[in-house]
Amino acid sequence: AGTIHACDIASGGIVWCWGLNGSEGRIGSNQLGPEVMSAAPMKLQGDVRFAQIWSNPPIRIATFNVNGLTSRLDNLIAWLKETQPHIVCLQELKAQQERFPRLELAKAGYDSVWAGQKSWNGVAILSSIGAPTLIRAALPGDPSDVHARYIEAAIAGLVVASIYLPNGNPQPGPKFDYKLAWFARLRRHAANLLKSKAPVILAGDFNVVPTEQDIYQTTSYDDNALIQ
Repeated sequence: AGTIHACDIASGGIVWCWGLNGSEGRIGSNQLGPEVMSAAPMKLQGDVRFAQIWSNPPIRIATFNVNGLTSRLDNLIAWLKETQPHIVCLQELKAQQERFPRLELAKAGYDSVWAGQKSWNGVAILSSIGAPTLIRAALPGDPSDVHARYIEAAIAGLVVASIYLPNGNPQPGPKFDYKLAWFARLRRHAANLLKSKAPVILAGDFNVVPTEQDIYQTTSYDDNALIQ
């Protein structure tokens, strides 16, 4: 019923956050600026992985592929109450823009920005430490791309993005080509964010397995787009 990922590796002033499979990592960078100095190791609570960035006070950030927000709203609100993250990035809302449960989440203590899409995709950012200010609701670089896979907002001195990167299967083929092009656009945009010197969190479901430690031993995924 959805997948929760955690922040893992920092690169310059950007913290990249993606899904891990049973491994423990560390996030942080001494280049994030005076408000965001370093980060704690990932902590595991059941199936929930989250990371805590040491600011003053500390900020806890989580990323959650909810896989259908409408049907899992009660579970999401219960999880928010139990774990109390300050910032949450959601993916796979699978809900139209007007169906996003803004009022219900506000009652739970979270302001939100979102980019919805019927049946597929959809991303959102929730915050309990101040209303997110929307920066953009699409990844730059391809005006013809209408998939709701990227949203970016300013929260408490941070630039935060929620990302749902394309799966890319089957590969080879147009879906894998789209994934590679999307990755290239993300890298270009991340480079521009890095130049801004702002502390940035890029969090979400990257649909990628970057190293062998990020997946169980298997040969069934050898041709899968996630590990190419």
